[in-house]
Amino acid sequence: MSHKDDWPKKLNTSRLLRMHGANGERYRYLAAVAPVIDGDKQVGRLYMFKNMEFYYHAAYKTLFLLLCMALVLYFAACYFGYWLAGRNIRPISNMYAKQQQFTADASHEMRTPLAVMKLAVQGLQEDEDSRLSDFAKESVDMLQSESERLSRLTENLMTLARSDEDFLPVYTAQVDITALCKKVASQMSLLAAEKSCS
Repeated sequence: MSHKDDWPKKLNTSRLLRMHGANGERYRYLAAVAPVIDGDKQVGRLYMFKNMEFYYHAAYKTLFLLLCMALVLYFAACYFGYWLAGRNIRPISNMYAKQQQFTADASHEMRTPLAVMKLAVQGLQEDEDSRLSDFAKESVDMLQSESERLSRLTENLMTLARSDEDFLPVYTAQVDITALCKKVASQMSLLAAEKSCS
């Protein structure tokens, strides 16, 4: 009766009442009011109350279970995504490892013929008995330059193949662009002449 002012006032309506007991417990009641009619005259009002605590407890319990299920599904989805990503990345990792191994092997195998070529060119340059024409001497010098360039490329490939294992050093140096352009032009002159003839 202490909550009588909160009861629904209009007929055929309902209202949720929140009440506290003497021991601090909380109660929820659904209150409804309907007219009491005798013949065609209203003689009173009928108030009805339904305890709703059970429904609220069931709703909270269901919400808690849904949150627990959502967390379980979330972690399961994260684990499955991690497993699936690892499975998809494994072939790429294997292919990258094979490519790295091929680069290292190819660089290692190229060292021997390049060393032989450099020794042969050096022998031609140091041979004083052979009488080479100016064109032949220029070609031998060009062979020496290209063999040294191939050696540098081979070393760069080896460094690139090992770059994931060790620290990759970076070297800086000043370059004479004019001399470099002249050198490249002389090296490419034979290729240009061959292209123009064919």
